[in-house]
Amino acid sequence: MTNRIGFVILAVAGTAGVRVLSQDAPVVPADSPPAGELLCRLDRTVASPGQVVRLTGLIRADHDATVREVWHDAVRVAEYDPKAGRLKNLKAGLFYPVGPPGPEVFENLPMNSTTPGADGVMLWDVQTPRVKGLEFEFKPKQLGTFLIYAKWEFTTTRQQVEAPPVLLVVRPPMDAKGRPVARPEGLDKDAP
Repeated sequence: MTNRIGFVILAVAGTAGVRVLSQDAPVVPADSPPAGELLCRLDRTVASPGQVVRLTGLIRADHDATVREVWHDAVRVAEYDPKAGRLKNLKAGLFYPVGPPGPEVFENLPMNSTTPGADGVMLWDVQTPRVKGLEFEFKPKQLGTFLIYAKWEFTTTRQQVEAPPVLLVVRPPMDAKGRPVARPEGLDKDAP
């Protein structure tokens, strides 16, 4: 009787979209990217202008590939309103690229980084038994909320993979009374 109940539960779970793994199936942690995919993350999601932010791109360690080229793009989805003293979301049709994400928006975030050296391979900054990847430290210079995109090209196959975007909120620092201190250089002069 117990075996039938167990079978029924597994059958129902299987039809509900739940995947039942055998004891021999390898378990991949939830924070690891799926096979053949790129996953990016930030070490902080909220920063002020001039604060260092680290963007890490990861692939699974068992992915037999080396990276030849890296691209970054950014889209502004919120702007700082100096009169209101806060960030205001843009309507979806008003999002706009800040690209190339050059030094006026992000200091040291490469738009297009090609491998140095004769072997044409970028060296991994992160290498664990589960993942390997590249890190880029940069400083936001303008206030706003940004979707940052990364794309890698692999050396031998020339395959390109894109990561889902990461979200970075850049707020002004606060004064001793908790009021935002927005400097003119942190505002986007080209905002639509």
